[in-house]
Amino acid sequence: MTSNERPEETGYFPLFIDLWKKKILVAGAGNIAARRIAVLAQFGADITVVAPEISETVRELSGRSQINILCKPYEPDCCKGMYMVLAATDNRELNAKICQDGHDEGAIVNNASDKIQCDFYFPGIVKRGADVIGVNAGGSSHGRARQLRERIEKL
Repeated sequence: MTSNERPEETGYFPLFIDLWKKKILVAGAGNIAARRIAVLAQFGADITVVAPEISETVRELSGRSQINILCKPYEPDCCKGMYMVLAATDNRELNAKICQDGHDEGAIVNNASDKIQCDFYFPGIVKRGADVIGVNAGGSSHGRARQLRERIEKL
């Protein structure tokens, strides 16, 4: 390991940030994108979804929250002015390009298909009013994180 490589056991710091009215791009409109959109919408984010095809679930979410839908292929200009960019398409190469474009625009990024390219991991969320608990298993065990979240929800 070189001095620039982060030891996996250091984990990620759990940071809670204000997303109210922050511009967030979600590239993709499938199952992963829909789950992330549903969570982000709870925190008042200004969400833009870009995808050539929009799932029914994402369309339903857009009817209940402030979500802008761009039914078109992703273009680098989509990242302009974004605080956060989530790449959740079914194309690994496109996701990598989206993350690079997001970084070029100064956004923090998350690549659903490559944890190495993530500035942050998307946690499992337990939210009751203003109380929020985020659960993460280092991006390597979504099942374990889900189990922890479900146990916490039962409390």
